[in-house]
Parts: sequence; structure tokens; C-alpha cells
Amino acid sequence: MREIPEDYIKDLAIRFSHHSTALEGNTLTLAETAVLLLEGITPSRSVHKREIFEIESNARTLEVVLQELNEPTELTEFIIKKIDYFIGESTVTFAGEYKKLNNYIVGAEFQTAKASETAEVMAEFVVDYNKALKETGQLFETIAEYHIKFEKIHPFSDGNGRTGRMLNALVALKHDRLVREDIYSI
Repeated sequence: MREIPEDYIKDLAIRFSHHSTALEGNTLTLAETAVLLLEGITPSRSVHKREIFEIESNARTLEVVLQELNEPTELTEFIIKKIDYFIGESTVTFAGEYKKLNNYIVGAEFQTAKASETAEVMAEFVVDYNKALKETGQLFETIAEYHIKFEKIHPFSDGNGRTGRMLNALVALKHDRLVREDIYSI
């Protein structure tokens, strides 16, 4: 794994944290996210503490993901649970643990995996994902396919979207596919 430039990591943390949480209703702007993560200054306007925690947790989770890049291991349930733990550590009661109650996605025309089946379904998901990554040769298509599968399982009580997006980043980075050399010199 090549060294990732520090300016790239900072930019990724800001943009990824902003956009991943904004998708779920976080109101911090990109500029406010940058000031929060780079200087530790919260917005002067009134924002919910949860929004601050979501941004900070997302950035900390990215640090965890970057540490995983040096590990030679394949994707595991432990890594996925670890990502969810750090994503939800400040906002979710059972962060890093599979859901204990059935859940659903508002507006979806399918049912997520039952809580009682989640551990088994996730074990199968990890095996299949690792196999697909080795066999298909189509990295981004595989990431997209398994992101959809992950979200349909919806294995955690909360944070599934942010966890899924962070998982996508991990897989892409492990395959050396996120750093753009035309923007960041190495």
C-alpha cells in the first residue's frame, strides 16, 4: 500500500464526513465541517450536538479505516462492526453490534434482514464479498453491488448508511483506488 499524502487525508476527512452525514440530514456546511475538523471550532449558529458528533465520529472512523489499510487481512465482520462502532460511538446505544430488533428503510419496497438472521446473513455477505473482489476484476461494480446488498441487510440499529459508505471507502482504498495523483502529488 502506498503512502497517502496528508493533505489528501485531511481533504477526504472533510468532504467524506460532510457529504456522508449530509445525505442523512446533517445541516453543517462543507465550510463548517472543515473548520470543525481542522480547528475544533463549532459553528456559531445553533446546531444540534448530534450533528457535531456525527461529523467528528465520521472523521475518527476514517482514521480507523486508514489504519486498516496496513493490515493484510480480507474484509471481516469484525472490521465492519468496528466501523459501525466508531460511526455511532457518540450517538447510538448499540454501536458496533448487530441489530437486536427488526428494522426497515422508509420508502423501501423490500424488508431488511430479520434481526434473528443478521449474524448468519452477514457471515455469508463477508465471504461472498471477498470472493467477488478476487474474481470479478470490476472493483467499482463490485463495491456498488455489495453496498446495495449491505444496505438491504441493514445489519445495525442505526448508522447503516454511513457505515456502508465508509466500507466502500475502505475497499476502494485497500485496492489503491481513491488517491488521485493529478490532484495530490505523492
